[in-house]
Amino acid sequence: MLREYEIGRWHGFQWSDSGVLDGDSFGLSVRMQGDTHIRAHGYMAWPRNYGDFSAAVEAQFEKLRE
Repeated sequence: MLREYEIGRWHGFQWSDSGVLDGDSFGLSVRMQGDTHIRAHGYMAWPRNYGDFSAAVEAQFEKLRE
């Protein structure tokens, strides 16, 4: 899924909308083999493919609950 949704491109994403006082945020930290990692976070700002990736992850957890 990380490749499919190009999550590696998210590394370093650090955006926030300071004009919003009560909004949504996200944080992602992925550690892979070796020293490779992906870190991204945002407040009322999301990287490309965030919605699709989030839905895919949620679907995987839903399968585990069945």
